[in-house]
Amino acid sequence: MTLQEIIELVQQHHPEMGHNEIVLEANRAMDDFSSQTKIVDGTFTFDTVVDQRYYALNDNILEIKEVAFDSSTSAGRTIPRLIYKPSEKDIG
Repeated sequence: MTLQEIIELVQQHHPEMGHNEIVLEANRAMDDFSSQTKIVDGTFTFDTVVDQRYYALNDNILEIKEVAFDSSTSAGRTIPRLIYKPSEKDIG
């Protein structure tokens, strides 16, 4: 089904809704569907800083499945999932 077909179908049942409102709601529904079904998968990379534990993440990241650390000394090392609170806290 194309976006235009969706717009026409919605306007048949809700003639008071405008084109832009329908597009926004359709996009929100697609985002919700993608999030719930985990149909979208991707990889994100960013630079790290020594002794920094917390980082701002990309808004497109919904769930973290795995973290891998890549450097000249430990290429592709997978970081194990932390199952308890860290013993050291970051200050800042």
